[in-house]
Parts: sequence; C-alpha cells; structure tokens
Amino acid sequence: MITDYLRRGLAAGLLAGLLSGLFAWAAGEPTLRAAIEIEEQSDEGHSHGSEESGGGHDHEDELVSRPVQEAMLPVATSLVGAAFGGVFGLAFGLARSRLTTRDEWAATWKVGAAVTATVVLYPALVYPANPPGVGDPGTVGNRTALYFATLAIGAVTLGFLWWLAKRLHAREWEPPQRQITVAAAGVAVLGTAWLLLPSPAGGADFPADVFWSFRLSSIGTQLLLWVALTTIFAWLSQRAQTKTAKADAL
Repeated sequence: MITDYLRRGLAAGLLAGLLSGLFAWAAGEPTLRAAIEIEEQSDEGHSHGSEESGGGHDHEDELVSRPVQEAMLPVATSLVGAAFGGVFGLAFGLARSRLTTRDEWAATWKVGAAVTATVVLYPALVYPANPPGVGDPGTVGNRTALYFATLAIGAVTLGFLWWLAKRLHAREWEPPQRQITVAAAGVAVLGTAWLLLPSPAGGADFPADVFWSFRLSSIGTQLLLWVALTTIFAWLSQRAQTKTAKADAL
C-alpha cells in the first residue's frame, strides 16, 4: 500500500514539476534576465570605478550558459517535483491509516493544503526570494538560516495542528467548530512567529517592477508545484480507490 502511494507521488511530482517549470520559464525567466542585466550593469559600474582607482576586476565565465540554463529549467523542476512527490507520497502512505476521512480525494487535499500552507507558502511569504544583486552577499548564510527556521516553524506548527485536530475529534467536536478552531490556532501561531522573526532584506535600490515580479513568479512557481502535485496525487489515489471498490463489488 505504501509503495503504491510512493509511486503515485513520484508520478504526480514529475508532472507537477514539469508544469511549474514551464510556468517559471514563461513568467520568471524574463524577470530573471532583467535582474541579471541590472546586476551586470551595477558590476560594470563598480569595475570601472576600481580601474580608475588603479584596481582591477576579473569576471569569471559561467560554467553553464544562460540559454542552456533556461532550456533545462523544466527538466530540473521535474526532477525536484518528483523528489518532493516521492516524499509526499511516502509520508501520506504512512499517515493514511490515522486519517478519519475515508475518501482519497478529500484526505489528500486535507494533507496537501496543510503542507502547502505551513511548510511551503509560509516560508515563501516570510522570506521571499530576492532577484540577483539584492541583499548583502555577506548575509547569505544568515538569510538561509532564517529561511530554514521558518520551515521548521511551519513543520512544528503542522504537527501541533494535527494533534489539536485529533484531540478535538476525540472530544466529538462538530466539523465546522473543529476546522475553525484549528485554522484560527494555525493563524495565531504562524502570525506570532512572523511578527517575531527579523524582517527580510528589501530592494530599496532595485527597480520595483522587476523586484516584485521576481518575487511573485517565485512564489507562484512553488504554489503551482504543490497545488498540481496535490491535485494529480488525489486524482490517482481516487482512481485507484474506485477501481478497488468495483473489483470488490464483483
């Protein structure tokens, strides 16, 4: 049973990764090219200033050219999506017996929506991606640590909300009351953590249109990946459940 969920996760993740890669190529790459051009112009300005001061600046050649990077983007996101899908399928298979919902479609969407909100969308909103050239290079390690801290906060919150939902279900709370309480608790915990975490690096000296287009395309790519992964996984699981039910009825 768990291996079936694993296979579905790999297939769903592969297709979802391809879709998100095509979206990133169409919506994100033009913005990324514009950001790189702005960064290169800024570097050239600094380079000219260094030369006039008697210094020099050497530019390293790219190991992989930009056209190749753009062409391979859907391939890369497909592989990443397959990895995420495999982990999702394995985790779902292990947790499936503990879910009260018998319907595969509903069960998948409950888990997928919870994971997307707490572990994917929350970190992306608290510390959204910046285009090249934004932020002090010396703070990359600190920014990375803060991003992974939000991942940990989201994961712990997800576990807490799971526990709370099970407790309320054991006390026979009605579904509307249970769902509203769990949602309110999630907003309270994540919102409080958001207020306490340091502010992300801004882009005050960067063109606002490119800056926000890059951030929106980055968040959109992640959101599309997980929505598509959840939808395809739910459809495959529901399809398998229907086939099993028909076979048992014969």
